[in-house]
Amino acid sequence: MQGGLGEGTDRYRNPDEDLPAAFAAQRTAYYETLHLPLDSGTFVRGGQDELAVALTALDHAMPRYRGMSIVGYVSFHTVEDGERSL
Repeated sequence: MQGGLGEGTDRYRNPDEDLPAAFAAQRTAYYETLHLPLDSGTFVRGGQDELAVALTALDHAMPRYRGMSIVGYVSFHTVEDGERSL
């Protein structure tokens, strides 16, 4: 534990202090090595697409419950209170 913070919190450090000095100049090479897109929007959409595929697979694999579906979010339908999403 560092500085009285909880275990594992050191991973939320200041990247300006932790990245290699030449990171900006070498960014493309680092991202290529990690097989990551340089564009943050592309990175986020990729994660969203993976999540949607996983949730769809989960929805298909789970037993069917009347009034419940998983399609990008969990949706419950009840007579009393309409639709609720988690």
